[in-house]
Amino acid sequence: MGAPNLSMSHPQKIHCRSKVLDLSQPQIMGIINLSPESFCAEGLCNSVDEALQYCDRAIQQGAAIMDIGAEPTNPRTRAKVTVQEQIDVLVPVVEALSDAFPIPFSVDTSKPDVMSAALDVGACMINDVRGLREPGALEVAARAGVPICIMHMKHPFGRQNELESDTNEDIIMQLKRFFAERIEDAVKAGIKQQNILLDPGIGYGNFGKDVQENSRLVNELDSFLDLGRPLVVGLSRKFGGKLLGLPVEKRLASSLAATIIAVERGARLIRTHDIKPTFEAIRVAQSILGE
Repeated sequence: MGAPNLSMSHPQKIHCRSKVLDLSQPQIMGIINLSPESFCAEGLCNSVDEALQYCDRAIQQGAAIMDIGAEPTNPRTRAKVTVQEQIDVLVPVVEALSDAFPIPFSVDTSKPDVMSAALDVGACMINDVRGLREPGALEVAARAGVPICIMHMKHPFGRQNELESDTNEDIIMQLKRFFAERIEDAVKAGIKQQNILLDPGIGYGNFGKDVQENSRLVNELDSFLDLGRPLVVGLSRKFGGKLLGLPVEKRLASSLAATIIAVERGARLIRTHDIKPTFEAIRVAQSILGE
């Protein structure tokens, strides 16, 4: 839909063990939240049965992959979720969904032990908001041999000095440097470069960006295409709050507007709570533009 053509270095298919994610066109990553601390209630599931029903509906609405997490990134989270609590909640859901549906499932966590537990029962991708910066995360991902999504989070869970403190460095250059360093570290750890996806980590709070930076990241997303890896964006319900003063449940239109621009700039995987309208918006735009 007018997006820069992906070069031959950008894979059209991502192999998630026995399952394949076709990125020859933009695809939808649906969200299953197993933590009530999530900032958005859509996709929140409190049991295996709820997750099975939600996933079945999500696939019918256009989801090509589902991202399952129990580790909240909401800066207003009231209580820390322990590693064991994540495992206890995630494992039965991941196992049931992986057995029931043919699509890939990613585990949304930064904790290596949680990654291992989910991978053992059927998860076939790692989506890490901390970019595999927790001790042992790179090693788990390398042993598993599954695709990984490296996200940029400027201030991981409030730890401003973990990677970079306040800086005047241009946000685009900052992320390009971060991604180049993380790709290099991942490859050194034994992760295949073709298994790496990149996410600029659009958002506020722990993600560490302001309104202008988030807008630039969407508008200049194609700046990261020369890194040669598929781009993932999580725009869902993040636009329209600070810009328009809207509550989370009324940000669908703003999310769709940002999504269409992101796809036009080269995004190949759209992580969203609003699967059906996002799928339809992308397909209509493609049809109008003759793609």
